[in-house]
Amino acid sequence: MLTQLLTNKGFKKFLLRLGIFLLVLFVVDFVTGSLLRKLYFKQESGPDYETIYAMEKSREELMVFGSSRARNHYHPQAFEEILDLSFYNAGRNGNFILYSNAVAQAVLKRHRPKIVLLDIVAHEFEYYAPNYEKLSVLLPFYKTHPEIRATVDLRGQFEPVKLCFQMYPFNSTLLSIGLGNTQFYNKKDPVIRGYSPINRELTQQAVIDTNNLHYEIDSVQVKSYLQFIQSCKKAGVDLYVVCSPYFNTFPVRDKSVLLAEEIAKKYHIPFWDHSQDPAFSGDPKNFYDVRHLNEPASLRFSRMIAEKIKSSEGSIAHD
Repeated sequence: MLTQLLTNKGFKKFLLRLGIFLLVLFVVDFVTGSLLRKLYFKQESGPDYETIYAMEKSREELMVFGSSRARNHYHPQAFEEILDLSFYNAGRNGNFILYSNAVAQAVLKRHRPKIVLLDIVAHEFEYYAPNYEKLSVLLPFYKTHPEIRATVDLRGQFEPVKLCFQMYPFNSTLLSIGLGNTQFYNKKDPVIRGYSPINRELTQQAVIDTNNLHYEIDSVQVKSYLQFIQSCKKAGVDLYVVCSPYFNTFPVRDKSVLLAEEIAKKYHIPFWDHSQDPAFSGDPKNFYDVRHLNEPASLRFSRMIAEKIKSSEGSIAHD
């Protein structure tokens, strides 16, 4: 049967056409993927550029990690003035501990900041499938950063196979690549050393937030948090973990915040829970929305955290 197929002219023609098609596909993928990679890493502004800078170029003495709350809550002016340290905020909107840990692994591989500040959010360790999907922002780094591959592979068992295609890492970045190679982001969203100031005051009153108090803890994200702590300890970095203010009141302390605090204490890491800080929470003048401080409040909060770091410097044990 096989011999007949191999001697059949029609089948030979099919194999030839298939071979040509696969060769063209390979060439197109390689050329297009290489071009997209070059354009991606040439970006000069925008969220992708900020990730590139954090992972491959940052040399600052104090670095902040976390989500949009990290990005909006930690003002460089306060830390530079009070601690006299260079500052970069590596927070990224919509990304949490999985992303923070991966970026931290890349940073610590080539640079040891003096201080790292990790902002933890309520529901940080809740199982939520999109937290894994959002790791797509790290796909362009998979090829050159082996230290993040274990995290990116959490997206799915076929991720290493998909990444054999040169275009795959950039499938969802075409628009951001285009905008990042212009001044669009600089004009739209001014960023100060990774910090993004937001200005508006709420007009509503605070309420008791009872939304989803009993949720499933994701052990994978907890392990990622553990790795973040252990990596900082091993590198001799002074790590501080903070939960910054929320506008609304919670009837009980959040499960993730409690667990993060418990783990931090085991490693003798300062953990400061300001999620319900009366100096900020409940006052509409301090908030852009219910989860984010506005710029004036973020500057006051940053000054407070910088002063606490200054007071506690030298008291952190490195195992």
